[in-house]
Amino acid sequence: MPINRQTTEIDGEHLRKLIFNWCDGAIDQADLHRLVAALSASSSARQMFIETMYIHARLQGQPTTSGALSWLTDKACSKPDIGH
Repeated sequence: MPINRQTTEIDGEHLRKLIFNWCDGAIDQADLHRLVAALSASSSARQMFIETMYIHARLQGQPTTSGALSWLTDKACSKPDIGH
C-alpha cells in the first residue's frame, strides 16, 4: 500500500501520480486528502510538489506557478481534516 496512515508518508511514485492528477484536475476527494496530508507532513513531498509544478507550468507555457504555490502554502499551514 503506498500510504502509511500513521506517518502520512507516500512513496515517490504514488505522490507523483497524485500531483499529476491534481495538475490535470482529475483528482478525487480521497486522493486530494492524501496529497494535502503528505504535503503537510513532509518537506520532501513539498519539494517534489514545487518541482513538479515548475515543470508543469513550463510545459503549459506559464511563466510562474504562484497560484499553485499559494495554494500549497495555504494547505501546508493548516491541518488537513482527513477524518471526514
